[in-house]
Amino acid sequence: MSSDLLSLYMHGLHIDPCVFSYYEQQAEEISGEYRPEFSSIGYILQGECHLTAANENFTVRSGDLYLLPARSLQKFHIPLHPPGAPHRKYFCHFYALTSGRDLFELIDLPLRLPVPRKHQTRVRRLMDTLCRLQADPGLLAPIRIKSMLLELTHLYLSLAGEKNILPRISPQSSDLADILDLIDARLEQPFSIRALAAEMHLSENHFIRLFKERTGLPPARYILRRRLRRASDLLLQTPLSIAEIANRTGFDNPFYFSNIFKKYYGLSPSAFRGSGGMHLK
Repeated sequence: MSSDLLSLYMHGLHIDPCVFSYYEQQAEEISGEYRPEFSSIGYILQGECHLTAANENFTVRSGDLYLLPARSLQKFHIPLHPPGAPHRKYFCHFYALTSGRDLFELIDLPLRLPVPRKHQTRVRRLMDTLCRLQADPGLLAPIRIKSMLLELTHLYLSLAGEKNILPRISPQSSDLADILDLIDARLEQPFSIRALAAEMHLSENHFIRLFKERTGLPPARYILRRRLRRASDLLLQTPLSIAEIANRTGFDNPFYFSNIFKKYYGLSPSAFRGSGGMHLK
């Protein structure tokens, strides 16, 4: 499957905090089933917990991070711990929205991650600081919270490894990934939205709605963005003329290409080439 969907999900990600907490439990605790609207990342400091989420059963122990995706059916069981050794953890509830949906509804990745020793202090610092900032009434605290929550999410995804981050496969998302591959393969050619819709056996209006829902962009804007990104790559990586690059990226008129490129990047193609790509979006 194309990686373009994953790139779009990450590019459009917006993080909104919900609740951060330190939790300690000595007694056994068993939850009922619940289906929260938010996602959760937790870090186990001591003890263990048996979790169910996204149709998976798994056990987390000291030094593990775990993820509970939004709107997945969940439950937990904290077993009885010996005196002086309670179950202790941090957890963060938050919304991770992209393309109008929660990121973790759209991707598959490991729900349990052992944290390497070299990262454990960093994880504890992030969790502890988020808990403290939650009570901070300062004007800038919300910005700091979002920044650290993004850092925590980035750390989780990094520890999972890019090869283990996969888009959830459905017939329509698979077909759409094929369309994105087709667009990339034929950027120098004109595109008909109706023809692309026909490739997915959808009406034009349904295709446009689905495309925007899954990618966050209408088809025409997505195609323009891909053409301009391909043009920026060619400017930086090849000695091709501006006219040839315009032709290879589907712009019939090099003057129009230069104008639209400048509107998007803030520099003309030749100035962008000279800048070494410092204005990439």
